[in-house]
Amino acid sequence: MKKIASILMVLFLCIAVMPTVASFADCMCLIVGRDASPTGYPLIIHNEDDGNRLMVKHGWVPAATWPATDLPTTDNRAKIPQLPKTYGFWWASVKGNGAGLQNADGFLNENGVSLISDSNASSKMSAAIASADGSLVGGGIEYNLRRVVAERATSARHGVEIIIEMLEKYGYAPSGRAYTIGDYKEVWQVQIAMGRRYVAIRIPDDHISIMSNHYTIHHVTEDYGTKGISILYPDDLITFAKSQDWFPAASADKEFQFAESYQAGGAALYANYASGAAGTGTYKTAGNTYRHAFAESILLGTNIYPPANTQAASHNTWAAGRVFEAIYPVKGRLTFEAIRAAITSHYEGTPMDAGPRVAPGNEPHNTTVRRICNTTTIESKIFQFHPNLALTTVWTASGRPCELPYVPLHPLATQIPEIVELDNPAETLKNHLVPEGERYIYVDNVWQKFREFEYMMDMAYDQNIKPVSALLSKYFSEMQIANAALTAKGDSSLVADFDRAAINRALSMLQGHIDSNPLFGITVYPATYVDRTNADQTSVDIYFELPEGKTPSATNLKFGLGGIAASSYYNPVAGSLTSVGGEKWKITMNKSNLVSNNVGANAAGPYDFCIGGRTTENESFTGVTVLLFTDGFAAYSAKYVDWDGKLIKKDVYVKEGEEVAPADPARTGYIFTGWDKDSSNPLNLVFTAEYEEDENDPDPDPDPDPDPIKKSGGGCSTGVFALMLASITVLVIRKRK
Repeated sequence: MKKIASILMVLFLCIAVMPTVASFADCMCLIVGRDASPTGYPLIIHNEDDGNRLMVKHGWVPAATWPATDLPTTDNRAKIPQLPKTYGFWWASVKGNGAGLQNADGFLNENGVSLISDSNASSKMSAAIASADGSLVGGGIEYNLRRVVAERATSARHGVEIIIEMLEKYGYAPSGRAYTIGDYKEVWQVQIAMGRRYVAIRIPDDHISIMSNHYTIHHVTEDYGTKGISILYPDDLITFAKSQDWFPAASADKEFQFAESYQAGGAALYANYASGAAGTGTYKTAGNTYRHAFAESILLGTNIYPPANTQAASHNTWAAGRVFEAIYPVKGRLTFEAIRAAITSHYEGTPMDAGPRVAPGNEPHNTTVRRICNTTTIESKIFQFHPNLALTTVWTASGRPCELPYVPLHPLATQIPEIVELDNPAETLKNHLVPEGERYIYVDNVWQKFREFEYMMDMAYDQNIKPVSALLSKYFSEMQIANAALTAKGDSSLVADFDRAAINRALSMLQGHIDSNPLFGITVYPATYVDRTNADQTSVDIYFELPEGKTPSATNLKFGLGGIAASSYYNPVAGSLTSVGGEKWKITMNKSNLVSNNVGANAAGPYDFCIGGRTTENESFTGVTVLLFTDGFAAYSAKYVDWDGKLIKKDVYVKEGEEVAPADPARTGYIFTGWDKDSSNPLNLVFTAEYEEDENDPDPDPDPDPDPIKKSGGGCSTGVFALMLASITVLVIRKRK
């Protein structure tokens, strides 16, 4: 049975309106110049794609004064001296069960300068070539290239100059990458090959730019304006290419093309065309060309879709006749609707939307043809710049934007605790490149609630995407109007209320979809905790509940760790699907499938899992739960409630005997006497505050209604949003008093 949230809807318009995982070459970036933008200021739209289970957390790193020191880095990278003073910045941190990713984090600093990046691997530059050329010093720079821009840049152009300074001094360590740096005046993109070769271009105000993980800058002397003003590159860029036989020595400089000369690729590459695998490079790789072409077609109406025949030879013929440009002129202004359609595209309505899709939900993300909105998309952001920096908006989807809302955040004006989860961002940044297993486990926060909805969408995609798409489109349109009213008013003191209301509105919208669909968000719970060290425990029983009269099919029944590809979910033990009476069903999962590296729990702690399947009438069902993993000890969740059933505290994961009770609650007319422990469900302990009347108080609080706490059949996570919705609503109400 579902847990239904009771929530006061906030009228937002009235406010004023793992081991270290290598970044996958699947990110996508769109840039809209100020004269092509619906707002009159530049936009940067970015899907961050990275593999395996990762956590994204946001936080504000304050401005700082530093002693003489070097920036933290790994042993194989250059030591970069820290400046005496650095600016504050908003940080989107990406980390798994190992060290933080070197090339995934996004930034927006107090000067309104943003930075994101996209892989351009592989370039023709190799470590041997770069070392022989002397362009890698101390191993070169990697993560700290983005950090120094966040800490030091006063404008987008200044950020580019900082990058060039770092490249010329230390060299770039990875094979290739594009950095996009923007502010409210302009956006630049720097496309880099290992070492110190690069090209930086300013995106013209009446143009758009498309970046899908391959070099897109071609005739550097002809197409991008005047060197030193709108295009920057080292003086030996062309002569070095000639020295390596990447560009004919006898050719005129005006014929030189950066992408064709520095991008690795060739006939051998296309053997991996379907998945967009890096192979020997990414020059005209299908996984990149398809995404580039579809974005161009959606935004510009050019209809240059790839051929229906997806065989390698057919793709190569089509791609060979096309130039995938860095910039495209735009007549008039794009709409937010078109921008959102491009960044969420799976090539719907075209032959490239062919399967096979992933069962049981038939989701389109993890397929043989790489999509713009992809299985590895862990966060999508739209940077909407504004000259009043406090009103700069970062529209944030906490996963795939086809399944989750773009929530407007204003990180230069306020930090919302409900969605900002880095407790000490400055300290966390210092240790970003240090492994931290706790970032891999379940945490009950807003980000997690959005992600759980995404997990369930993948499991029941084909029967839910149409109504969810309508909800997301409506929300985005409404919030665009509200955000425009907020920015027009120009009062940054209203931003905190606005952001809270926007979060509240988004969560309640998703909860509304859950509440309207009895097969979406079903109750799921394990029979016991999972002891990773107990060799005798070889399996785990999982219970789930379906509405009366619904029978699950054993075909395509899947169960797996949240945050990994649905194709990596496991089937239950054959023959284990059984009815246990009423609406309740049971499956048995092999314990080895739940603790496998990268697709299961690799340390003790709570982990979120998702179930998906079909009924015998071919209806999709799905739900989420939390499994508790231990190393030789018992564990459970503990909930503390007051006399009237109101939640005081919830601990998702408690070692047996290590409960930490909250401070003694107070009740008018009564004296607190202790906690009544209900252990009828050994995985979910409930502690209820007990009182006795205070004879000295003549006006005690009335007794609550009988049986205020509706105990579920068990499990650590039944309703997806109820607690979070309630807490946010309280915060909004308190703020507005």
